[in-house]
Amino acid sequence: MSTSPIDQQQRLALRIGGRVYVNPKKFELGLDGEDSFFTHEPQNGDNVTHQSFGVADGVGDWVFIRGIDSAQYSRQLMAQSKKIFQQNPESAPSDVLRQSYDKIQELDTAGSSTICLANFSCETARLSVANLVRMRHCLLACRHK
Repeated sequence: MSTSPIDQQQRLALRIGGRVYVNPKKFELGLDGEDSFFTHEPQNGDNVTHQSFGVADGVGDWVFIRGIDSAQYSRQLMAQSKKIFQQNPESAPSDVLRQSYDKIQELDTAGSSTICLANFSCETARLSVANLVRMRHCLLACRHK
């Protein structure tokens, strides 16, 4: 696989977005969901080289077993991941995952979460992913016109 820069006119970029929907049963209990995500995209006019995004699904059973809101865990994990990508846009997602986890351990935040981090190079059209999940399938669809 080639990772050399592509022609400036052929540069690619991702359109990234997200929204968190809370389970109605959890909402009735006053819980606002354990999921969190981030996107790191440039503002208009920036010369973009990388785009990153992440999704974390906190394990909700913590609230019922130990009274711990794992939403804080997934939110802090995403906040740390975004901060690391902002500081070093070329970071490998696996390194970001490790650094984010270490920081959460320092903060002594209880909880657990599945997580998916990705970093896209606009210069080489290479997508790097780190994925710690318990899902059976993960679908990533790409389309190039």
